[in-house]
Amino acid sequence: MKKSKVYSIFLNPFIVSVFLLTILIFIALHPFFGFDESLWSYIGRIWNRNGIPPYIGSVENKTPGVFILFAISDYIFNGSILFVRIIGIFAIITSSYFIYLFCKKVHSKLSGILAMCIFSLVMSWSLLDGFCFAQTETFMLLFSIIAFYFITHTNNKRMQTKMLLLAGLSMGMAISFKQIAITTLIALFVFFLIYSSQGKTKVQKVIGVIIISTGVILSFLAIYLILLIFGVSLIEYIEGTWLILINKGSKAPNFETRVNNFADIFIYSKFTIFYLFLFLAFYKTKILKNKYFIGLFIWLIIDFIGVNASGYYYGHQIKQLLIPIVILSGIGIADFFYRKFFSNDKNMQMLFVVTVISLFFPYKQFKHTVSLIRENQEIPIYEELGEWIEKSTDEKDYIYVLGENANLVKTLYCSNRLSSSRYFHSIFITSDVERQIVFKDLQNNPPFYILNEINFPIVKELYGENTFHFINEKYTSFYKKDNYEILKRNTK
Repeated sequence: MKKSKVYSIFLNPFIVSVFLLTILIFIALHPFFGFDESLWSYIGRIWNRNGIPPYIGSVENKTPGVFILFAISDYIFNGSILFVRIIGIFAIITSSYFIYLFCKKVHSKLSGILAMCIFSLVMSWSLLDGFCFAQTETFMLLFSIIAFYFITHTNNKRMQTKMLLLAGLSMGMAISFKQIAITTLIALFVFFLIYSSQGKTKVQKVIGVIIISTGVILSFLAIYLILLIFGVSLIEYIEGTWLILINKGSKAPNFETRVNNFADIFIYSKFTIFYLFLFLAFYKTKILKNKYFIGLFIWLIIDFIGVNASGYYYGHQIKQLLIPIVILSGIGIADFFYRKFFSNDKNMQMLFVVTVISLFFPYKQFKHTVSLIRENQEIPIYEELGEWIEKSTDEKDYIYVLGENANLVKTLYCSNRLSSSRYFHSIFITSDVERQIVFKDLQNNPPFYILNEINFPIVKELYGENTFHFINEKYTSFYKKDNYEILKRNTK
């Protein structure tokens, strides 16, 4: 094969996208549910099959986008998690292509190819919950980069209003998948003001911000209209998506937890590899004279603040940083290449691309998926328990999960039964208000079975004295499997 053909393979965004798509699809074959995937699968199931929409029949601190996606999955493919993961993969590949276009516009084609490779590969790192491509951040990032890409086309006066409105619509969709995209919206406003610093009056800038905001509001209204059709009031929507963020379950319990979690990600993990490439991005680039770099750097800082909001630093939460950090990294590597070699040496460009792929390849997640596929996997405990409960109950029977154990929440989904309470796990039961709601729900919809961990006693402080006595008086241990116990309602 001629060198020119080899070069065209490594520097062709379509071919690179196919390569990245293949890797991501393989990793998506990971056979087990993620915890969040089980939460949203349950919410999607009861919305589709029982007509119980989110915020009425379930409590979870997410905006509606992901619930709509999982309800569609349940409607079309009977809740196939692979379907949602595949949608997520195409969202990642589309995001990477827009990253390529963005980099190509502000720097070079090489920086775009490097950035798109880094983004897709890092999105599948085990450190960042690699195989769970159905995470909310996946779709939040897609609409975020599209919004920023539209901003780079606002210099065309004929297209300016349209581009600004589309940017707002895209950011509204990003927020409809996760609230923390609010910080990215702030970064978008700043990026727009910096990008339009020359040639626009203050009035034109204010009008631009208003147009973007209008697009965001229109997105909100379009998504809420879907909920309204299913009977979700505006108050229920606001309480379920925004006011719930005040709940203690939405943030880390103490400062020590925050510090330890921060160190695990930003000091003691593979994520530190980005620090070298950020250094390259700022080394001899005269950043203060480049409006794109200034905008990207501010975007990175603002989203870094967003990532710190909850204090948990779960892997998927860190993904919010990826777009600005991979763009700056791609530009930094490409800029270093051009400064070092002072030419368009195609062989060296290919070497740089291959090196970047080697550095950022998701070895751990890839190996883990291979090992799971090769092994003769036993039926997961949550599927076994779920099937047992489904066979042992009628469709109208309720069940209830104590605590927040991942396998038991997954069991709830696999059982094809309804939870007695919209608080179908304990994460957001943090005050007497929630405890009283749970107690009333258990009275009104007494569960046939209650699921619990054997070594996890029913805690009075968590559920309240009323629920504690209700369970102890009306339920008896009936079935045990591994570390799990099923309590059955007394027949008397």
